[in-house]
Amino acid sequence: MISMAASLPAEPAATRAYHVLEHMIVTLELAPASFVTEGALIDRLGLGRTPVREAIQRLAWEGLLDVRPRAGIAIAPL
Repeated sequence: MISMAASLPAEPAATRAYHVLEHMIVTLELAPASFVTEGALIDRLGLGRTPVREAIQRLAWEGLLDVRPRAGIAIAPL
């Protein structure tokens, strides 16, 4: 018998990064108004730079992050 999970495509890394970061923001694991660096998020998620950047851009567009060049990434107050 073939497993249903085996037949489903794997979730793209950028989507996984988005969901994990969104969860970290909503559950206050990343404190509101705090700053993080892209490198710290890459290390924490264990994913590559491109998927993490895509997730950051999407969350910034949604207003959950504020990307500040040469300063870091600010977590939006909830």
